[in-house]
Amino acid sequence: MFDTQLGFGGNGDVMLEESIVGGYCVTDGPFAMLPVRYVGLEVKPHCLSRNFRNDSATGHFSGDLVRPDVMDQIMQEEDFREFNLKLEDAPHNAIPFGIRGDFLSFNAPAGR
Repeated sequence: MFDTQLGFGGNGDVMLEESIVGGYCVTDGPFAMLPVRYVGLEVKPHCLSRNFRNDSATGHFSGDLVRPDVMDQIMQEEDFREFNLKLEDAPHNAIPFGIRGDFLSFNAPAGR
């Protein structure tokens, strides 16, 4: 998914100055140096930023919380409140907390 040639581009470039929310500008792939206008409700122009968690060895964040066996276990939950909490705490939050940068802001889906 985050392949620099066939995907959405790679991680932010840690050699550059921090962009926002602990992320660094994405400098490769189709969204390289993409201008983003907002952080939350504030107008704060910056480049699209990422800072993958667990980036040291592979350049990718762990997908441990979105594996099929984790989802199967969550789907077995009979109590809706518990189901919702487990879904939010594991697979739902794994993505923004794994990608970080702009994905940690509440307006991440808005893009620019």
